[in-house]
Amino acid sequence: MLISSSQLIYAAAVITMNDAGDIFSPGYIRVTDALITEVGPGRPEAAAGETVHDFSDDVLLPSFVNTHHHIASSLLQGAEPKHKMAVGTVRDGAWLKMSIGLDKEQCQAGASLGYLQLLESGITTTTDSQSSWKGLSKLDGSISAAVQSGLRVIFFAAFVNRTELVPTEYQLTIPESLSELERLRSTYQNSRTSIEPEPLSLPRVTDDLVKALHSQRNHIMAMHLTYSEEFEQWARKEYGHPAVVHLDKLGVLDDAMLLAHPVHFDDQEVDLMAKRGASASYCAVSNMHMGLAIPDLRRFHDKKIAVGLGLDHPNGSHDFFETMKTTLLTQRSLNRDQESFTP
Repeated sequence: MLISSSQLIYAAAVITMNDAGDIFSPGYIRVTDALITEVGPGRPEAAAGETVHDFSDDVLLPSFVNTHHHIASSLLQGAEPKHKMAVGTVRDGAWLKMSIGLDKEQCQAGASLGYLQLLESGITTTTDSQSSWKGLSKLDGSISAAVQSGLRVIFFAAFVNRTELVPTEYQLTIPESLSELERLRSTYQNSRTSIEPEPLSLPRVTDDLVKALHSQRNHIMAMHLTYSEEFEQWARKEYGHPAVVHLDKLGVLDDAMLLAHPVHFDDQEVDLMAKRGASASYCAVSNMHMGLAIPDLRRFHDKKIAVGLGLDHPNGSHDFFETMKTTLLTQRSLNRDQESFTP
């Protein structure tokens, strides 16, 4: 059946998630040229040329945004990592062989599986993060899957230049990193898939790489930050101040910075995030798989800092409802408050 550019969708209920909290039962949605143009109660007559979709037994609500992930790792879904992610983690043994062995086709297959599962969970917009390895085309496979998925994807091409997490011979220099970022953009970027830079994490990059990648962003830059006490202590020893303060001193903390894992941030760092307009991504289920601490998200909420939810890896599934439920329940338990984060 040929579907026109104008569509009318009926539903048993439409949960709008607007500021008024409107729920229309029954309700409808009008779409014109892929944009929602009207939402309301009832079942209005279709206009001339409109294609009608009748979901009168279903509830419609806005789709979800997944703010942090490593989607090619869907090939390893359900497998718990045997290593502890630490500042000095070295990729060796079977882990190293597997990392090198994952080629373009396998990354594309893993990411394609992940995107199908994201859609099944109601996610239509997602980020992805994957490290570049010199001489290997892993990112080409993962980005190809993003383009083919039809989802809206912000793909963070991650780079490192001072860590054994990626062996030295596979690390790119700063000029090589910038050139690779430009190649990926010119090859794959389109209206639904954007490619942005990510200095992977402060223990794994130099300050010069952070600043160079920041200068090349189009809309946003991401970074893994203080997910552990060890990371927090490392930053204070390395720089003489916390990690977020260091980003601010580098001039890269702003309203286009997305910080993954806001677990060990002190009050000064939270205040700086609020002042600069930075945002964060919290991955409750994945963090619990890794045995990480549970942050008090009220500290960010009270400062009007945007905190999105992410699935991340390891997770065990792509069930975003599980991620939302786990986040809510852990926050209520942490704060001993049954009403915490109730809409």
